[in-house]
Amino acid sequence: MTKGSSAQEESLCRLSTLYPCLNTPELKKAYYDFHRQRHDALYTDACIYTPDILVIKTDDDAPERMEEKYWCRLDVISCAAPNLRERPSNAMNPGPSRPARITPEALLSLLKQRARRILSVAAENREDILILGAFGCGAFRNPPETAAHAWAEVLPEFSGVFEKVHFAVYCRPDDMRNYLVFDEALNAPAL
Repeated sequence: MTKGSSAQEESLCRLSTLYPCLNTPELKKAYYDFHRQRHDALYTDACIYTPDILVIKTDDDAPERMEEKYWCRLDVISCAAPNLRERPSNAMNPGPSRPARITPEALLSLLKQRARRILSVAAENREDILILGAFGCGAFRNPPETAAHAWAEVLPEFSGVFEKVHFAVYCRPDDMRNYLVFDEALNAPAL
């Protein structure tokens, strides 16, 4: 976030009080440094649950502080998606230098495992409304078909646990692929 990255977690950090909560010596050592030191771009299922985050800025290209009446509180679950870039490490994202090698079947299994973990953390903390994203399908280059399929397979396991589950899938106006893939996978009629 401090180096200009604009993935989902970094975006939330710019708009809210999430960054100071995550930027503690304890979390840096236990989560962020731990993942970097593993030199494995697939990362782990570890999650950070951060309750009571205050959103105070607009979600624009140049975020501005909102009037206080528009501020809102939410809880955030941070979990690393597999980093499938050919060069997973760069100036903005130090860490593993070797690209991840994983079969499509193993990736689907891994994404389902991460989805279960995220949903389990939400359930354990009695969350009722979830807003999820296209997990790993942006900067980390996970195929949206695989990620959407993983969520579509895992969500029924949590039927009745959450009041609502929404997917907020960001897309540039000239590239709606992630949105269309997630919409098709998650809104398909049951067979």
